[in-house]
Amino acid sequence: MPKYGADGAVIDINLTTVKVHNWDKTIVTIPAYALISDSFRNWRGMSESGGRRIKRSVNIDTTSIHFLSAEEIDQLGQAHLLSPYLVNKQQAISQWNAQRDNQNIQVA
Repeated sequence: MPKYGADGAVIDINLTTVKVHNWDKTIVTIPAYALISDSFRNWRGMSESGGRRIKRSVNIDTTSIHFLSAEEIDQLGQAHLLSPYLVNKQQAISQWNAQRDNQNIQVA
């Protein structure tokens, strides 16, 4: 219920109030009659699925996006966690390019 700043799970229901534990770890108390008179969204399906909504924005400078150069790949390959991923990804790209080249030769 955005009107009351309630965006989370109900933790307590009394005769006159309902306490909601928000996703940002705050607790909001709303009047019980608001559940009848106002509209609200039920997120029970999300809670049962084990997922979680994250309300964050990520700003990306689009001028900084580019393909990695060989020097950048070598530099990132020095990281132990990235090295296996980069090797597998380079092999997959090489295989895809080889298949594409073979298809172009057969068509021509």
